Amino acid sequence: PGSRFTKDFDMTATFLAMNIDKKVAAEYLRCDWHSIMSCISRVREELEPDIKTSTYTLCKAPEHLTPNQAARLEMIANTNQRLLRGDKLKEQLRLALKYTDLEEAKAELRSFFWRTTHSRIQVFKELPIKLGDMRSIFSIQ
Repeated sequence: PGSRFTKDFDMTATFLAMNIDKKVAAEYLRCDWHSIMSCISRVREELEPDIKTSTYTLCKAPEHLTPNQAARLEMIANTNQRLLRGDKLKEQLRLALKYTDLEEAKAELRSFFWRTTHSRIQVFKELPIKLGDMRSIFSIQ
């Protein structure tokens, strides 16, 4: 609304701005950096409500998603890699805690803790420190 750019241009400008130097992006798109910033704002305004209403979908086990929720999860996967990585880590922990074989559970938890310590998501990066006592109870190092 009120923009001379198409939705596709806005998405392209946002993608380029996130992945390459702003000067190069502006030159490639033949516009100034302020126009690219406007594109980013429009894309953010469009996507934020979708992501906010996706909280229930992200908290639900994938095998229990409705077709609409599965489509929403796919939309998140295509638009927000960080949120998707967080969801995958959440799922890995959920599944690890469902194991009945203790050795399989330990192996999966070791993998989970390794992935969290190497995550770029700060909350997950801090999780092994906060769960330190739990790790020692299960002898997971």
